[in-house]
Amino acid sequence: GIPELDLRAPLPQDAVAEFCAGGFTVVSIGRLSREKGYGKLVRAFAGLSGRHPDARLLILGEGPERASLEALVRGLGLAERVMLPGYRGEAWRYLPRCRVFAISSLTEGLPVTLLEAMQACIPVVATGVGGIPGVIRHGQSGVLVPPGDAPALEAALEETYTRESWARDMAGRARRMVQEWYSAQAMAGAYEAVYHEVTSAP
Repeated sequence: GIPELDLRAPLPQDAVAEFCAGGFTVVSIGRLSREKGYGKLVRAFAGLSGRHPDARLLILGEGPERASLEALVRGLGLAERVMLPGYRGEAWRYLPRCRVFAISSLTEGLPVTLLEAMQACIPVVATGVGGIPGVIRHGQSGVLVPPGDAPALEAALEETYTRESWARDMAGRARRMVQEWYSAQAMAGAYEAVYHEVTSAP
């Protein structure tokens, strides 16, 4: 469970926020490590950006894959369209400025950033690994794609770009779902129920 995000707070006013406001921003939050599959995300974005000049990609995080990702971005001619600004505390504050949240992980648990994006009412495209399929219902509260499949990831991002009303409705359902099942209150209630069950057992 996660606490209610203060989405009414003033949005950040910095270079990252300015970058997000410049077009259709795909955002991801996580460590720049191999298991996050960010190379696939960059390649998927390259296809999307070739068709939509306003598309841009923001990856918030730091890690050992930075140099290889930066080289990939330069090699694909995306230096002006992709931003890797490093780690940001409370990175979720940038979500309201973005259009779709992407998870390209090859392996995963249940990312808190996924729940934050759902709460922020941002459409989600994610690989169907770990605990993610237990939260995302494909086509209903997000879009699931196979891990390591850049063309499938690209197609899903394209769909969120071209089907704006559908993506917005999907994000609304995801927000209601996370509020009902993954709030801090819901988590506390579940723990309390287990406690009472254990203590009342004969």
